[in-house]
Amino acid sequence: MRKAVRSLQLRKFGLTEADFAAMTLAQGGVCAICLRLPRAPDTRLCIDHDHDTGQFRGLLCRSCNGALGLLGDDVSAVQRAVAYLENYAVEAKEA
Repeated sequence: MRKAVRSLQLRKFGLTEADFAAMTLAQGGVCAICLRLPRAPDTRLCIDHDHDTGQFRGLLCRSCNGALGLLGDDVSAVQRAVAYLENYAVEAKEA
């Protein structure tokens, strides 16, 4: 079942298994955002895409892919999240 789902996803973006393997290798096998390997050994990186254009963007772990989705792929929301975390980090250092 998993292979069938992956094949459908690859076809949706015009990618082959070889393309996916090459992209994974180009990213060092890690998520493009958190730079971590997928958590479970049998878990592959997710194919991330722009929901408005359908354009392929890169490979992400499930957590980072989900986070972008929950933030609605909204660059402003992501920037506010970064500012929030940076502010918290400064406050934590000052304490």
